[in-house]
Amino acid sequence: MKRPASPEDLFRWATQTDFKEVPTGAMILFAAVPELEWIRADGRQLNKQAYSGLFATIGTVYNTGGEPVTMFRVPNLANLGGLSWYIRS
Repeated sequence: MKRPASPEDLFRWATQTDFKEVPTGAMILFAAVPELEWIRADGRQLNKQAYSGLFATIGTVYNTGGEPVTMFRVPNLANLGGLSWYIRS
């Protein structure tokens, strides 16, 4: 599936599609807890092997140092308002 080219296209695409079709690594605000394929973007560490698709997409960009070699971090967007950011795994 072709990725949306602009924020407007992403919004149109996300509101007219099943969220399971959203590409790995995409981040979206949710007011409620989404399906299992979404991980809260709160800086947590994840296992590279268990989340290999997400690791292939974001790598170690959000690591802060000191993570075990088998782990990587998701972005920390936990303090950006009342809604929660989630990243597609």
